[in-house]
Amino acid sequence: MDIGFDKEKAVIGTRQVTRLLSKDEIEVVYVASDADSFVRDKVIGACEKAKVPYIDGLTKEEMGKIAGIEVFAACFGILK
Repeated sequence: MDIGFDKEKAVIGTRQVTRLLSKDEIEVVYVASDADSFVRDKVIGACEKAKVPYIDGLTKEEMGKIAGIEVFAACFGILK
């Protein structure tokens, strides 16, 4: 699946995504449908608080491949 992922404009990982959401630096967030529920709740809650859209439906494995990393990814954000 090609979502137009640009490594230069992306942050990967729950901590980075939630931190930058609170600073209003993220345009959209992708959340893995198979991520642990506490991770999904934290990221989705931060998106809703920041009024940033999130996209659900990819698996952690698919997101890791899209991001070009060797491990699975629970979420990543695209910077403004």
